[in-house]
Amino acid sequence: MKKFRVLRGVGDTKRDCLLQQVDVDLVKKLSLGYYRFSLSWPRLVPTGRVSDGTSEDGVRYYTELIDKLVENDIQPMVTLYHWDLPQVSTVPQIQPTASAL
Repeated sequence: MKKFRVLRGVGDTKRDCLLQQVDVDLVKKLSLGYYRFSLSWPRLVPTGRVSDGTSEDGVRYYTELIDKLVENDIQPMVTLYHWDLPQVSTVPQIQPTASAL
C-alpha cells in the first residue's frame, strides 16, 4: 500500500486532493446526478471542541469538493459519519487549587 505524506496538517493531504478530483471525474463520467460523502468531525474540529476553532484546511477541503461537484452539475449529498466522533474527554477538567499543589 502506498503511503502519503501530510502536507499542512489535518484535512490537507496529497491523497485527499487526488481522490477528490478522481471521484468527481468518475461521477461525471458515469453520469450520476449526485455524490454522497461524509463530513469528518476530526477534520473540521481537530480538538473536538468547537470553542477551540475549526480547521481552515478541513473547511477548505470540503468547500473545494462541493464547489467541484456543483461546477460539474453534480448534487452534493452531505452526511455526518455517526461513528466518527471527536477525540475529547467528556469528563470535566478539574483545575488544581493552590492547596493541592
